[in-house]
Amino acid sequence: LHNDGERYGPECLRVLDLTQDCITPTIMTQDAHKHLGADKGISMVMGTPGTLSLLTGRVKVGAQPTRGELVRAMADMLFVGHEGYHQKYNKLAAAVAEATEKIEAAGMHIIHGENRARGSTAFGVEDPSALVGRMVKKKGHAPSPVFCINRDAPSRCQTGFLMSLTPHALREIRPGVTALDIFVADLIDCHKEAAAKPALLAQAFREDSLAAILLRDGQ
Repeated sequence: LHNDGERYGPECLRVLDLTQDCITPTIMTQDAHKHLGADKGISMVMGTPGTLSLLTGRVKVGAQPTRGELVRAMADMLFVGHEGYHQKYNKLAAAVAEATEKIEAAGMHIIHGENRARGSTAFGVEDPSALVGRMVKKKGHAPSPVFCINRDAPSRCQTGFLMSLTPHALREIRPGVTALDIFVADLIDCHKEAAAKPALLAQAFREDSLAAILLRDGQ
């Protein structure tokens, strides 16, 4: 919403800028409460002139945020400011890029890494039979499972996990060490441990089959 097409190049215009000189009404939703520093359940809807009035009293999903939650969200946006968000997310994007490089250097594969948008704060990691993801969860992290990654290529890895990060991931757990640093270190350790003890019998089955997952002790 706030990318003016100059800071990151002309190929990265704001979504609603793409509707200029078009007659089709356009509505955009943004589920970005965690990025704004607000409580869960606060999302935004933006639209071209005349579109939002059509939603009045018609669409409600889940519980409505309280007045206090709305005030907090607005305060976060006002106090951090436009430039403040850019600084925070430029720093986060750089840290995520460094993290994905370390993960790949350790022998893991970033899901569709060649197509990741510059500045993205989310990434997925291939995880055959969902083994490493389970091990990482035991260390206190919370990756989200991913499946059917390469539906058109069944011989490739189909399972993995996703991490979607906010500036909170850059908090220091101990001097000079962020939460993201600890996650990457734990992930690499789990990957090495899993690689050192391969389940040979599981190789007789497709990696995302129930048999392979059970034999590898995946999840």
